[in-house]
Amino acid sequence: MKILIALIALLMSFIVNAQVLTAKDSLNTAFKAKLLTVSVTGIAERDMILKDVESQHVSFLKTSFKNFLFLQVQYSQPYRLNQNISIQFVHCSYFIAFNIKQFEFYRIGGFDSDDIDKFMEDLWNQESVELFLETEPIKEVDFNCLSEYSRLSKKKRLKKKLSCFKCCSEEIFKDAVIFH
Repeated sequence: MKILIALIALLMSFIVNAQVLTAKDSLNTAFKAKLLTVSVTGIAERDMILKDVESQHVSFLKTSFKNFLFLQVQYSQPYRLNQNISIQFVHCSYFIAFNIKQFEFYRIGGFDSDDIDKFMEDLWNQESVELFLETEPIKEVDFNCLSEYSRLSKKKRLKKKLSCFKCCSEEIFKDAVIFH
């Protein structure tokens, strides 16, 4: 009986520790996803950039995929041209996929450059084909559009930009208000 109680206590500690690690991993995954949205242009102080990144809202999107998480990062920080000039940013969403098996992030929406080819290849290799036959495996992500885009040649991609998501950098200057 003592052995059974000890075994149950040991199993419970593993379960509790696994839940803590899962929560910590989710926080780390969300933070890394936020970091991927930092613009390659403009400049600001370290603390200002960190504050902007931490203030972004991340949603884990509901999915039936087993090996991938999908995150939507609400980008609502100012776009800083330098320390003194910033542009109030129009809200935009970045979409990021995370491969649980390979610990790899894929920029799939909102970015100037994307990882759609690698993402679609890994998705097809690791997930059930039946999920793609569903009308909307994830409501916020148009997989038909991503699949069509991934099949275009480089030449055709130059003519036809990715239309599955708004490009956030193009949204920055759309209705820009500059603050000094």
